[in-house]
Amino acid sequence: MFLLALDFVIAEQLPEEDFNIKIDKSVYNPGDEVTGTIMIHNPTNENVEWILEKYFYPNKPLFEEEPFFNRINLKPYETKIIEYTYPIGENSISGEYIFEVTITSANLFERTRREKRFQVIGTKKTLLISLKVCKEVGCRYNEKMFIQNQDINIDYVSEVQGISITAVLTFPDKSTKQLTLPSSIKADQIGTYELEVTASKEGYKTISKQEQFAVIEEEVVVISTSECNGNDVCDNNENSQNCPQDCPQTISQEVISPEKSSVEQIEKTKTALYSLFFVVIVLGVILLVHHSKKR
Repeated sequence: MFLLALDFVIAEQLPEEDFNIKIDKSVYNPGDEVTGTIMIHNPTNENVEWILEKYFYPNKPLFEEEPFFNRINLKPYETKIIEYTYPIGENSISGEYIFEVTITSANLFERTRREKRFQVIGTKKTLLISLKVCKEVGCRYNEKMFIQNQDINIDYVSEVQGISITAVLTFPDKSTKQLTLPSSIKADQIGTYELEVTASKEGYKTISKQEQFAVIEEEVVVISTSECNGNDVCDNNENSQNCPQDCPQTISQEVISPEKSSVEQIEKTKTALYSLFFVVIVLGVILLVHHSKKR
């Protein structure tokens, strides 16, 4: 039974004359609309039902597109023509696209896939920039926190040259200032600053990026609650145990481990017992001799 079922599952796919797809042309520009046509024919004298699964997507690694599902019912010898459209905008991804259609029988035993490929050209490229907010001129390291009245340097980096940049800085008091990057400001207000940058260039998609940073009154000093103050002087409650850097251990100071301490305690106990046993023996001998002399 299992082998028979397996043979049925891998039944022959539908031939082209019963299921095929077409697109109206092979190259599209922004403003065009891709028209995909699906033809499905029922060559049998019975009613049939198919599950149609349709995609339009760029042929890019890891690109995921939500499929469109539809149920198609066909009477004996009936043919259906279905059209789908896909608009091409100026911000669409350029390159090769795939129009893919799969139909599966209602009992899931037959499955046939068709695809057509087309090109999208003339769309805008993706513009990549990174914002920099730093303490030093040249902006090698991004910072998120600054001290009041400190200089803050703001810039951006991009592999694309000739970008038009608009930068607006919102201060903690909600006032704004337009900047020309690179720029430097004095952090005179305490609180959160918000930087919004819009980048554009002919042939590229316009993008906006935001960055936040904070200004505090003074640098936070972390006070240790330890007895050790690290001043190279062994004072207050410091000792070689809680502050070895200020109170280095001398040769006369022997650190006794718990294991060593236990062994020494056992040895002392044994010595005391031996001494007590010796005293008892001596007293016993003395009493025995004294008793003999009396008789």
